[in-house]
Amino acid sequence: MRMKDTDMASALARLRLRQCTDADARLLNTNVLRLPPSVTNVDLKTKRDLVVLAATNQTVRSLNERKTASQASVQSQDLVISHAIDDTSAVLDLSSRNALLNYNGRGDTKVGMGRLPLFVGMPIIYRGPNQSIPLGVTNGAFGRVVNWKMSTDRLGFTIPKVAIIRFDENATWQLSGLEPGCLTIYPCASSFSFSLAHGENSVHRISRQQLPLQPGFAMTVHSAQGITCHGGVVVDLCRGGFPAYVSAFRATRRQDIHLIGETMTEHDHNDWKIIIPSDGDNQLDGEHLRKRPRLS
Repeated sequence: MRMKDTDMASALARLRLRQCTDADARLLNTNVLRLPPSVTNVDLKTKRDLVVLAATNQTVRSLNERKTASQASVQSQDLVISHAIDDTSAVLDLSSRNALLNYNGRGDTKVGMGRLPLFVGMPIIYRGPNQSIPLGVTNGAFGRVVNWKMSTDRLGFTIPKVAIIRFDENATWQLSGLEPGCLTIYPCASSFSFSLAHGENSVHRISRQQLPLQPGFAMTVHSAQGITCHGGVVVDLCRGGFPAYVSAFRATRRQDIHLIGETMTEHDHNDWKIIIPSDGDNQLDGEHLRKRPRLS
């Protein structure tokens, strides 16, 4: 188990088995971000490696876009956009190019990001093929942007050639021409079908090349499985179940689990379980509706 604190490790073990107690809820509520005005809020200004775990890709993209822009401004860093290289048999005008750049894939497809923001020092998550298992440079590895090289396409968009990523701050290994712990990352290819215009032949096959990176400020709970977030996590445990366990289990220390809001063993939200009376009565009045959501 990656959790080092024994009391939190025990609570997470019960969370996994859906056997949480009120004491576990109180323990998890130690670090809550959204509290009443009378309570001192948790300060996250020094938590530079904190990762927010969200339920959907859309939420993750929105959080990453906002945090990347604000963090670059706070650190007085230039923000550069790596626009995906999209090729197809059709001639792409500015409108079609922008439409493609707005596409980031669906839940069942994996394509490179249309627009990837970058600044020096930005935390990233590597989303490409394994580079070196012994060095820990695998799909899902965390790193920081050191540098990049871009070019410009015919429509004026900056497109990627290569990025330099530091995967290990304390590395003893070093590649020729690079700082310790750094690797060069090149664009990866993906493909998808996309409707560029109205008409019979509007659907085209698109070949995309983009750096296999995503901003490391937020990620989905699903993609976080198997990953350790040493800098801490921000999670929502109010829905309970397996996603709650996966979210909380990413951290290694009790103080690194930060809750969006307070949790408890029984919740009043939209997860309903309808219980049919044993006498066969089909009338589902208020007395026959029971809410069964739990933290665990």
